Amino acid sequence: MKKKEHRLDLIINILQLNNLSFENIAKYLKEKDSKIKTTQRTFQRDIKEIGQKYKIKIKINRKDGVYYIVRNTKETEQAISKYNLSILQNSSRKYNFIKKEKHNLQGTIFIPKIIFAIKNNNIIKINYKENWKIEREDFDLEPLAFKEFKTRWYLIAKDRREDAEKQIKNFELSRIKTVELTEQKIEEHNFDIEQHFNKYFGIRTDNDPYEEVILSVEPTHTKYLRAVPLHSSQQILEGEGENGDNIIKLKVHITFDFRQEILSAGWRIEVIKPERFRNEMKNELIMMLGYYQK
Repeated sequence: MKKKEHRLDLIINILQLNNLSFENIAKYLKEKDSKIKTTQRTFQRDIKEIGQKYKIKIKINRKDGVYYIVRNTKETEQAISKYNLSILQNSSRKYNFIKKEKHNLQGTIFIPKIIFAIKNNNIIKINYKENWKIEREDFDLEPLAFKEFKTRWYLIAKDRREDAEKQIKNFELSRIKTVELTEQKIEEHNFDIEQHFNKYFGIRTDNDPYEEVILSVEPTHTKYLRAVPLHSSQQILEGEGENGDNIIKLKVHITFDFRQEILSAGWRIEVIKPERFRNEMKNELIMMLGYYQK
């Protein structure tokens, strides 16, 4: 049964990259697994099962003699996205360029093409819309890895534009409009996603200071932070704060994501140090209070 599922996965994945004739599909399957022997009859059963199991329809273009995945309805796009979601969820142990968190996925349609580019060191071109911009923008990227944060998946990639100096950036998958796989190759990289993010909270890797942060945390919320730590460097000092609160120490870059996380806890977390960060939180809360006093 596992052999059949493997064969079905290979068929879906290759047809997401290219429309191919049966002969080329059979050749691809043989290259991937020498034990796979595909006949026309077996292949027809396979595409029927793919339709039944994954709701992904595969048809043949009689004119060109190539098979393709049908993408002309919302239902078929959802079926493909659901399948790609399962691939990404189940691949975190197989591939070291996928960092998985316990949230749902969004924007999965380009996952197979990007994974192919990462594994084969291909440059990709994407059309992308930033949160704060009206117009979409084109990027030439060296794709490096995937990371999930707060129910959203991001592509981690080097921007090849001259003004970006190959800066590593994060691109939310659901904001990518198109992905073009180019034939242009790059040298194999040794990007380590764990090392890249180990000093940060969240998805942003801004040039904010990397320093020790001391928090006073209400006891009930401490239980939550023990189960879901703010950061791998987190240390909990029981009962060392005022009024029975606990002290949490950690060392992290104080980025926008980290600031928002602390603010989201409201009165349950008080920033003690550094003083600059404490003042930032205080000013933010004063501004918020001002809106509610109008």
